[in-house]
Amino acid sequence: MRLQRVQVPEFRVLKNVDITFEKAFVPNIFPIGSQNGGGKSTLLQLIFVLLHCSKNPERHVFLQNMLYEFTINKDCVNRTVATIEIWTGVKVVKLKFLSYKDSALIQIIPNLEFVTSTLFKGLLVNTENQVSGVKLHCKNSALDKELTADLVVDASGRNSQLPKFLEEIGYQAPETTIINSFLGYSTCWYEVPDEFCASWKALLVAAKPPDSLRGGILYPVEANRWAITLAGMSKDYPPTDADSFLKFARSLRSPIIYDAIKNAKPISPVYGYRRTENCRRHYEKLSRLPDGIVAIGDAVCAFNPIYGQGMTTGAASALELSRCLKEQFKNSPCNVKGFTLKFQKQLAKILQTPWLMATGEDFRYETTEGGKADKITQLMQMYIDKILELSVSDSDISKRFAEVAHMIKTPNSLFALPVLYKVLRSSLKFRTLEAP
Repeated sequence: MRLQRVQVPEFRVLKNVDITFEKAFVPNIFPIGSQNGGGKSTLLQLIFVLLHCSKNPERHVFLQNMLYEFTINKDCVNRTVATIEIWTGVKVVKLKFLSYKDSALIQIIPNLEFVTSTLFKGLLVNTENQVSGVKLHCKNSALDKELTADLVVDASGRNSQLPKFLEEIGYQAPETTIINSFLGYSTCWYEVPDEFCASWKALLVAAKPPDSLRGGILYPVEANRWAITLAGMSKDYPPTDADSFLKFARSLRSPIIYDAIKNAKPISPVYGYRRTENCRRHYEKLSRLPDGIVAIGDAVCAFNPIYGQGMTTGAASALELSRCLKEQFKNSPCNVKGFTLKFQKQLAKILQTPWLMATGEDFRYETTEGGKADKITQLMQMYIDKILELSVSDSDISKRFAEVAHMIKTPNSLFALPVLYKVLRSSLKFRTLEAP
């Protein structure tokens, strides 16, 4: 499948980004975003698509466990961009991808156009009531402009205005489900003390509701640095100043992160983030939608970022869109009639499992708004608790849980007969010990 032209409105150019520590460290980074293993492999497929579509770029692949890197042109440093964090087994390495110069991708993919300094203002509709493009407001002038398209893809994130724009052209806005556990997190970067030595490679102190609502994670990164994220649930938000950040770390149910950073030097401000509600727009439930437009990524389903599912499902959504378009165009090229509803229903199937995983965890907190755990969810919570308990000493269960959490395998892996047997045996043993 070949697209004749791709236009990206509301494109925001990143400038002067330097977070690879090749030079003196400049703490101009934002809070850590996590992406699981399934997302990395999915993103790599998209990267290889980019390479395939480009004009004979120089290709360089470096492989070490799950560590991948490529460059578009080794002689042109401005053609590398953005980053993905990869766990090598020893530390987190930040790799550059794509481009933070708006001209770079255009040079390698001539039919790609970035339309900067614009805001999505509404939808264009033709005489057949099919979406035929978008209305844009130009920030640098009083003029508006129109972009026509055979297919509009809304990938504008959790602030998507598509529901409002659908109502403006006579369609119903989708039902929206919001599950909010009022989690907030803060991130600070530290320089590892020269004399520091420990047996661990990374640290995770998980919250354990209802008794403990605080958690934290420590990642080692390049150039002898640590990235630490602290989280608090039920509006117990971690602070954004260095001294209070350290006190919050000390309050976790294990002092191991605090003990690591108490003598370390902070080398960045403390960055805070509190908009973590799960938000799902149910386009798949609508009886009618205009042809010519689809929504993907956070514009459809935004997750609590603490679970690391957003980038993974976003990449999976892009691949599913590609697959569905190929199927749609197989017998009738460029015909998008009936495609919108069909795609949104298919996308909903992909989103269902990560949605249940994220909301199921957030339902553990009494202050969570938007719904309550039903009996099945409560049973699943108890089952997962037992899985986590067994994973400490059982390498097979530990591996299975990691694969499911990273969306490499489906949750069915945790319900295989050998796992069920171990969970039941452990539960019966625990009840026997409790009996008088």
